[in-house]
Amino acid sequence: MTWLADLSGLLGWRSPLRSTALTVMSEGVQSSKAGSLLVATPAAAALSANPSGVQDLWFARLYLLKPLVISGLSVFWLLSGLIPLLALEKTSAHFLPFMPQASATALTLATCLTDVVLGAAVLVRPLAKRALVGMLGVSLAYLAGASLLEPALWLDPLGVLVKVLPSILLTLVALATLDER
Repeated sequence: MTWLADLSGLLGWRSPLRSTALTVMSEGVQSSKAGSLLVATPAAAALSANPSGVQDLWFARLYLLKPLVISGLSVFWLLSGLIPLLALEKTSAHFLPFMPQASATALTLATCLTDVVLGAAVLVRPLAKRALVGMLGVSLAYLAGASLLEPALWLDPLGVLVKVLPSILLTLVALATLDER
């Protein structure tokens, strides 16, 4: 697990599970009471004096989900950009009623590249906020474009357009939990 946290550290994320932090914690807490005028309070007493509120519980739960939300969005966007490249001609055929073959292929390549860039960028902490905002914008553009050009996609049994809606909500959750300070 620490190797994954160390890798996320290289990408700019501050994981509490990095190998250095776990090494320091494994050594335990040691102190010398000699020379100290401080009175130590037992942990149970300190915690009962300041009980957790709803906001503390929400933060704790969402904090644990944040890596899953970010990595899940990354995988979603990377796959949505890479899978259409496996059958580029078939994928670009959706645009043929509206534009020539060359334009359809170019648009398909552009949207695939956009998806891949956003999926990769969200993993890099300094780029994450811009990537998430980009995901929202691109998702709304995809929904608007598909609704105007091919509204029947809303009725697709696989829910091609419907799946974008929870993706937008998950992106909003990622934006809400992104900043820790």
